[in-house]
Amino acid sequence: SHVVFAAAPGGFDAALYRRVYVEGPQDLLTVLRGEPRVILVSSTGVYHQEDGSRVDEDSPTEPAGFSGRTLLEAERALRTAIGGRLSVLRLGGIYGPGRERLLEEVAAGVGCPREPVRYTNRIHRDDAARTLWFLLKLPAPGGLWCGFDCDPAPMWEIRHWIAGKLGVTLDDTRESVFQRGGNKRVSNRRLLEAGYRYRYPDYRAGYGPLIEAWLRRARP
Repeated sequence: SHVVFAAAPGGFDAALYRRVYVEGPQDLLTVLRGEPRVILVSSTGVYHQEDGSRVDEDSPTEPAGFSGRTLLEAERALRTAIGGRLSVLRLGGIYGPGRERLLEEVAAGVGCPREPVRYTNRIHRDDAARTLWFLLKLPAPGGLWCGFDCDPAPMWEIRHWIAGKLGVTLDDTRESVFQRGGNKRVSNRRLLEAGYRYRYPDYRAGYGPLIEAWLRRARP
C-alpha cells in the first residue's frame, strides 16, 4: 500500500507547524497496518541558501526559520521510523488554476527590483500531482526528490514576461508583500534521470494557458 502525506498548516505558526508536520505523520503511522510506502510532501524551505546558488537533494540543509527546521525534523523523524519505505518530495512555488496570485499581482502592476537578481523555483499544479503519481509507480522510489520545473528564473524576468502578455506596466518599487526568503536554483535532475517528463517544463509553458484564460475572462 501507499500513503501520501501532503498537509497544509493553515497558518504560519511554530506550534501549528509542529502539530501538522512532525506529530501528524507519527500519529498516522500508529494507525496504519502493514508496512506501506510513504511519500512526505516537504518544501525547499529546508534549504538555507539565499545567494542564487544551485541546490539539489545532496545539498546541505541548515534552515534558520522555524518552518524549515520543522519540515527537516519531520523528514528525519519519518526516515528514522520507516527507513527505505519513505520518499520525500520537496515542492514549492506551486501555481496553476486556483493558484494565480502572481497573475493577480502583475495585473495590478506589482513588480519587483531587477537587482539584486532573485531566483525563484516553481512547479505547475498538474506537474506536482503527476510527480507524486510518478513516484508511486516507481519500484523503489525512496530517498529525496526535488519537484520543480526545469527553469529556475529571476522573479523580475517572470513578472515582466507576464506583464508583456497582459499588456500592463509594472512598478518595480511595489514589491510583493508575499515574497519571503528564496533566491536559490533547485535542480530537478534526479526526477529527469528517473524518467519523469514535465507537462510544463518552464514558466512560459505553464503561465501561457493561465494568461490566455485570464484575458478571456477580462474581455467584456
